[in-house]
Amino acid sequence: MLVNLFRKIFSNNLLYYHGLIIVDTLDQRSGDESWGFTIAGGIDLPFLHRHFTSIIVTNIRENGLAYRDKRLKLYDIILRVNNIDFTNIRHKKALEILRQSRPKVQLLIRRLSPLIIEKIELEHNGQLGLFIGGGIGHEYFSDDHGIFITKIVEHQTNKQLHLGDRLLQISSLYNTYDLRFVTHEKAKQCIELACKESQKVKLYVGHTRSAIEIQNERTILHEDDHDRLVPKDAGAAKEEKLRRQQSKISQNARLQRAGMATGINGTLRKKLKTMNITILDDYFDTIRTLPCYNKLNGHNVTIWNDHVQDIDALVDRLKETDILVLIRERTQIRGEILERLPRLKLISQRSVYPHIDIDACNRLGIIVSSNQHVDSPSYAAAELTWALILAAMRQIPQQMAALKAGKWQIGVGATLRGKTLGIYGYGRIGSTIAKYGTAFGMNILVWAREVSLVRARADGYTTANSKKEFFEMCDVLSLHMRLVEVTRGIVTAQDLACMKPTAVIVNTSRAALIEPDALVNALRAGRPGMAAVDVYEHEPMLDTNNPLLTMDNVICTPHIGYVSVDEYELQFTDIFDQILAYVAGTPIHVVNPTVIGR
Repeated sequence: MLVNLFRKIFSNNLLYYHGLIIVDTLDQRSGDESWGFTIAGGIDLPFLHRHFTSIIVTNIRENGLAYRDKRLKLYDIILRVNNIDFTNIRHKKALEILRQSRPKVQLLIRRLSPLIIEKIELEHNGQLGLFIGGGIGHEYFSDDHGIFITKIVEHQTNKQLHLGDRLLQISSLYNTYDLRFVTHEKAKQCIELACKESQKVKLYVGHTRSAIEIQNERTILHEDDHDRLVPKDAGAAKEEKLRRQQSKISQNARLQRAGMATGINGTLRKKLKTMNITILDDYFDTIRTLPCYNKLNGHNVTIWNDHVQDIDALVDRLKETDILVLIRERTQIRGEILERLPRLKLISQRSVYPHIDIDACNRLGIIVSSNQHVDSPSYAAAELTWALILAAMRQIPQQMAALKAGKWQIGVGATLRGKTLGIYGYGRIGSTIAKYGTAFGMNILVWAREVSLVRARADGYTTANSKKEFFEMCDVLSLHMRLVEVTRGIVTAQDLACMKPTAVIVNTSRAALIEPDALVNALRAGRPGMAAVDVYEHEPMLDTNNPLLTMDNVICTPHIGYVSVDEYELQFTDIFDQILAYVAGTPIHVVNPTVIGR
């Protein structure tokens, strides 16, 4: 009944942007021993990402039944087989049903394919000027794993691209990358690789608007009953082609790390220029132990393990530096330093950059590359936040210190289940903490700016009616905001005075989110009763007389939110890729693009 209804609705237009299609029916009486396609996925066997549990077509065997029939396509998602629901099914069960459905099978599938595909050629200065959303396990639209354009920055002047356009494929002069069925991180990686490989790229874009809105002279491909991005005779040979392509990509990446690259005909281009690279503030000499450190082979690398902020000392260390690598915000790089570094060409780092004088960089022609990792939270920071919450509620540091002093139990802690977890700022880390709290049986309460409150409600979380109510209701209150002028001192002494005497406030974001001295005074007054902090007004904070370090109801850690080997590998892979792109002449993640080419 349901299949007949869908047939009636969708039989005239087989390919929608988010369309449902009937394959009615495959008939095996022609002598075929199988349907001729391979599936992956299932609730017990997620494909590519733990959240992708749909049953999906991953291969169509050349000359098999599905190949000859031509209606089933690669990446089709199977929703029903002969009226049996496939949307919440185990992989093995799905296979059994398909095998037992002979000699005829009727499929209801979802095909995420646009009516209009346009080929767009772009010339870039190291980055496309686009932000993307979506991907497997990170859906931008409900039940749609596509990659979509979510933001177009001002310096991107190409008018063919629009917000909401679906990215299907990107090609450099050397390689082609399929973006139709990838995770968000894989899509970013493919786009960055294409941009590194050539200044000109081709995008295959699916439009949501009608064809009459698109100029006639542009290259438009209309979808018919086959996938235009894959030749009609591709069949199973596509899988082998993709394997060869990935091998070529890996080979090029290895050559690039060695300072070489391949041209269209596979010949090696000349070795790239050797750079003097300086890395500051690697306290434990960790970076040279990371696998990604090999990306800097062939360059002269100097790593400093101590922290210096004195201007003359920094200038002395950096005077021969071509490329400067910063570890987050540990060192302030201001104009008075930059003006004395005539060789400096690039600052490569990750995340926000309030510690860098961008105006001075613009004036001096210094490129700043900083991957903002827009859609990926720092799981290391989120995990530390949760560790501090547990440590504070169960008095773990205090109990451990007492045990070392010969005392057996010094108090009674509190459990988290049933308590209210307040999240102030619902961004990448805040939303991750909300999931942790839910897993621990906590009631989630969110306070943030209005656009973030809307997202929190859409995710199923309760939002406070007012800031005062928020501070009054929370048993645990965790701050998750960036420090900008509007958020500086956003938590006031009056706010803290509203908290329960049994509550704990956790700050792994920035110390200046709280009014100066307000936290210490509030803790002394008993509201809130506890605090756990990882950030301080002045870092590194080495003053053992700091009031926070002298209080028994405070847990302090030395800004280690992002300090883990795994997080370092992620961060420095991005940082070193930015260096390789710059050396190759195609800088990426540039926050001050006006200096490119100067």
